[in-house]
Amino acid sequence: MRAITQPNENAGDRLRPDRTRLRAGFTLIELLVVIALTAILLTVIFVPLVNTYALTSKADTQILGQASARTIMSQVANLLKTADFIYDNAVTTQQNALGQTITGSEINLWLVDSAGVQYAKPTNFAMLEAVRPARQLDQSGYTYDPSIPGFVPTPIDPTTNEPIYDPLLPPGLSGYQLPLAPGRILTRIFVGLINNTSIANPNSVLPSDAYMPSVAYSNQYENPQSSFNNRYTLYRAEVTAYIQDPAITPATPSTPYVPNLGLFHTVNATTGAVTDSKSDTLRLHDPNFFYDNSPAGGNAATSKTWAVKGWVDLNHDGICQISENWAALSTSMVPKERVDMVALDRNPDTNAIQYYDNTGQPNATGKPNARSLALFKPTYVQNDIAVPTSLDNSGNETPNALSATYMTQYGHWTRPYRVTVYRAANGADPLNPPSPPGLEYYVAVGAYSGDTRIFHAVNQALGATPPTFPGAFPDVGPQPDPATGAFTNLTAPFGFTVNADRGTVNFAYPSSVLVNSGAGGTPPYQPLPQRYDPAAIDSVDPGRRYIDLRATLPTPLNPASAVSPLSTSSPWYNDVHIVAGSELVYGPDQLPGPHYGSRIRYTRVSSVASAVGPNQYRINYENNSNPAGNTDPSLYLGYIEFQQGLDPNPTIPDDPTNGVFKSIVLPTKQIDFSTPNSNKAADNVEVSYSFTMVRPNDVVKVDYMTRDLMNVSMEVRLYDAHTGQPQIISLSDKIKVRNLQH
Repeated sequence: MRAITQPNENAGDRLRPDRTRLRAGFTLIELLVVIALTAILLTVIFVPLVNTYALTSKADTQILGQASARTIMSQVANLLKTADFIYDNAVTTQQNALGQTITGSEINLWLVDSAGVQYAKPTNFAMLEAVRPARQLDQSGYTYDPSIPGFVPTPIDPTTNEPIYDPLLPPGLSGYQLPLAPGRILTRIFVGLINNTSIANPNSVLPSDAYMPSVAYSNQYENPQSSFNNRYTLYRAEVTAYIQDPAITPATPSTPYVPNLGLFHTVNATTGAVTDSKSDTLRLHDPNFFYDNSPAGGNAATSKTWAVKGWVDLNHDGICQISENWAALSTSMVPKERVDMVALDRNPDTNAIQYYDNTGQPNATGKPNARSLALFKPTYVQNDIAVPTSLDNSGNETPNALSATYMTQYGHWTRPYRVTVYRAANGADPLNPPSPPGLEYYVAVGAYSGDTRIFHAVNQALGATPPTFPGAFPDVGPQPDPATGAFTNLTAPFGFTVNADRGTVNFAYPSSVLVNSGAGGTPPYQPLPQRYDPAAIDSVDPGRRYIDLRATLPTPLNPASAVSPLSTSSPWYNDVHIVAGSELVYGPDQLPGPHYGSRIRYTRVSSVASAVGPNQYRINYENNSNPAGNTDPSLYLGYIEFQQGLDPNPTIPDDPTNGVFKSIVLPTKQIDFSTPNSNKAADNVEVSYSFTMVRPNDVVKVDYMTRDLMNVSMEVRLYDAHTGQPQIISLSDKIKVRNLQH
């Protein structure tokens, strides 16, 4: 069949392309325009979304940091307000109960120098150690069972080593123990590395840096090029220093408590060497405790016996290390994933760590300057004027007595502290000196010491440069020469002792002279009161029996050259006073009976009493107003009067064994039942007292740091996971530690 051809169709038309089909695509220009428009639209849409996410992440980090900071401050405040004791973290060393120098309450911060070598930086104020008050039944080991009723052994919570308290306990057996006493729980809040696994330190210099972290400190947020990331966080751990011996089965009726060798070491009481013996002295403070890689209990084979609940073998060596026990018991108080509680000095332009040389100057090599962002510091008090504790002593008939003790506003000073006593010459007001200048002051400074050290006074001109004080000060008052026994050092104008816990400065000293009791002029020294012979007292002035504490001490009852603190020959006689009520007077018993002539303490009578009776005395604490030139000893301080009157039987000897008593005179004989008619001499009169050299215008000022008022500063630095930038939240507060005053 033949095809029908359209009238207008020809072969040429069939060969031409379909222009309509070609117009179905886009040109290159059109595609570029579309891509550009799409990019613009995506930018307009997604950039705000991304920025919103960044702002949300930043806000979330800031909120988390604020919440963490407030939580930390709240927990620290609750701990301090109820703590029974706060350890001094202002010193690097302190004395333990045995008088040994031990490491104080400080902690090592492990850093990396410019050569990449780790080193330990002992740091104060980066750790807070507190002991909470004891609770009822903490020490007894028994709890009350109302169903019996009676006491049964207290079950111990293995996670805290505290008794499990029955909620049905009566009020008298629950809560804190009264009066307050230190409990068994030690709380530590400290700055430490997130990963505290440790190894031996090849560059160790001291025992406190024998082990170092196996992963050095590094912050990848600040140093993105770093291949590892181990930052600092803030931990809290609650532990017990003494636990039930883990080597003894719990079925043992009486399980002894031993030092917790899973967390602490013990040392030899004499040498201080580490022994890890259950019977030796506990070493509570170790600045490297969190990185101590030594086996718990001191023995690798038995170390797992000392493992705490939750222990994990972090270094996979099959040994329980002390550092691993601390890691198990320590809880981070801030989110560990984004925190760093240590800040390094950095170059503001490059953000590179700034290093310092040995002189503290910036250098390309050296060590970084690091600071802890958590600080627990005793509050510094400057120029605190100590006030007299008493301005009246009417009970001892001394209404205008000078107080020998001055007290500051706060106690529990840390060391070092500074005590300055201003004393103007010629009785002038030390705070309002007259002209011309050059008025002399006696300034006594106690830089640091134990509480019983006596500080000397230094004569210093007004406005002069403070003198350099020697490392040791001689004691005030007469002191014996170790070789000869002669008493020297009579020129000290005054001195004082300090009780740092009570916050007091004491200007009173016991009058007892010191006599060398060792061979060859070596210590120890034994105290010696001023001694007097009763027969000599009777014979000095018939009808008037007294002693004058200012006079030369009689020998051989007192050592040769012994000097009374009240001696009129001493250059500081005009400043010395007896502390009212401090005297102790012993003499032979004047009352007839089996104790006649034996040592007994006499009783003071009032100065207005009509007479002094047997076994009594009257004393002058101060010089009385007397006419010039009057030498009667009864008008001066140190006058002690006994029973007065004439001997009723002057021709009859004192023979108490046969019933012959002379009750008016001081006995010269005493009854000796073991040997009748033995003619045994009566005991001597012995007088001890305290003296002071305080003047009415003395001014006492003290500079110190007090643990009664803790200054807590918290700078929580959390890094934003989106930008890597830190969000810093800072809080600070002064918290009163109330229970330290109990």
